Amino acid sequence: MKRVKTVIIAGICLGIGLLAVQIGMGIDSDVFMRNYWMAAPFLVIGVVVIYVGYQVYYQRKMQKLAGLLAQGKAKEYVDGMMRLRESAKGKNLRNVIDLNLAAGYVESKQYGAAVMILESLREEDIRNENLRVVYCINLCMSYFESGRTEKARTLYEESRGIFEKYRGGEL
Repeated sequence: MKRVKTVIIAGICLGIGLLAVQIGMGIDSDVFMRNYWMAAPFLVIGVVVIYVGYQVYYQRKMQKLAGLLAQGKAKEYVDGMMRLRESAKGKNLRNVIDLNLAAGYVESKQYGAAVMILESLREEDIRNENLRVVYCINLCMSYFESGRTEKARTLYEESRGIFEKYRGGEL
């Protein structure tokens, strides 16, 4: 909802600014609108390219860090993810980084830290089903390993459907 409000407010401000430019420079409405419609697609494409580039940049950084986890260097992985988290903008990107950070904590057997991060995420914020499976598995395992077996059992029962769907397969 916050993002929608931001977009609406930015659109209103841009419209008022463009109106001020048109009036201030005495540009005819037909000429202004023709140029506006020619420039608008380039602006939209530019925004999309910047957004996708930003996401790809962070995905590549996370993939490089994943190599550390595969090598058994969980401490370095966690440190790298913490640095990424500090610089990342956007709720969805931060959620993915938090999931990866929690996986690093699980790998280094710091289950309390993993639980803290995973509990701070809302399950409905994780829209991608593959990420939701990872979230549920890591949280269930962290509950179990930290001695909170009843919470682990409850989460397992609630997530049984998604676990069964991916049982024996790859994410």
